Amino acid sequence: MYTDIDYKKSNAELKSRVLITVFILAVGLGCVVTAMVIRVRWLAAIASMLTACLIYAHISLKVMPHYHYKRLLGDMRAGLTRDTDGWFVSLAAEPRKSDGVLVRDFIIRIGETEEDERLFYWDDDKPAPELKPGDRVSIKSYGNYINELAVI
Repeated sequence: MYTDIDYKKSNAELKSRVLITVFILAVGLGCVVTAMVIRVRWLAAIASMLTACLIYAHISLKVMPHYHYKRLLGDMRAGLTRDTDGWFVSLAAEPRKSDGVLVRDFIIRIGETEEDERLFYWDDDKPAPELKPGDRVSIKSYGNYINELAVI
């Protein structure tokens, strides 16, 4: 499910988002310096506050979520995995955040009762598998994050 192309694409995307942050900082500092050179203190104060707010918002909304996703991909490439076989129960329709990454709950049953259900996370960036409840599946996972899914 995850390949080296995904990891390289994630690295490139994170670099571009960091460069945008640097560009916002450069433009903001340029405005602050210009306001200080022409000696308009209130304009320099407004420019510095606006720059700080824009940088904080961009880092919080764009850079950090992608950083968490890139870190997860790196862990999935190098970390220990485990294999689990079971029967597909459900895949959540709505994503949620887990460790800063958007995922959908993927539930399988490995035994006969509801106590034998296991929760895994399906990456929301990947297309959902075409499975029906009761299909036999084999999952290779890192923690609860699905690396590979195969229908048996």
